Amino acid sequence: MGLSVRRAQRGYATITEVFAPAMSAMAAPVVVRGVAIGVVTITGPAVRLDETRMKQLGGALIETARELAELSAASSFFSRNAGDLLCRRGWLRG
Repeated sequence: MGLSVRRAQRGYATITEVFAPAMSAMAAPVVVRGVAIGVVTITGPAVRLDETRMKQLGGALIETARELAELSAASSFFSRNAGDLLCRRGWLRG
């Protein structure tokens, strides 16, 4: 199974020692009306943030991203079509 498929199935992505030695990270997108407007990340030393710990934190990470998405949807900034607004501001290419 490819990396993209696993990431999509579990709802978050993980990396270990990709950008910095001995560091791990995991991230879940904040999606409003089908547009990713941000990301929630957890980063730490690979010795503490190992695969087992990332699996334990996965649910909380996804739930936090969903809560932020709900709160962002209530914001006047995102009350219009989020994708159109982000494109107009140059933050997203459409």
